[in-house]
Amino acid sequence: MTGVRLANRYELLERLGEGAFGVVHRAHDRTLDRDVAVKLITARTLDAEARERMLREARAAAALNHPHIVAVYDSGEDQGRP
Repeated sequence: MTGVRLANRYELLERLGEGAFGVVHRAHDRTLDRDVAVKLITARTLDAEARERMLREARAAAALNHPHIVAVYDSGEDQGRP
């Protein structure tokens, strides 16, 4: 997916790794002009409960502030994909 632009904001530059539920890419945030990590969920469809759980987890992670924990700056969907 290198070269793909998400939400007209994040341009995927390279795949960094993957786990059971998603793939992480190095991307460039065109709005803030900085490189970021973007995690794309690999599940093609998620029910409302799974989407709500993901949003809760993103909010919980965004509330953390520690030098050894990745900061969460954004959460959302692109073309219906979380």
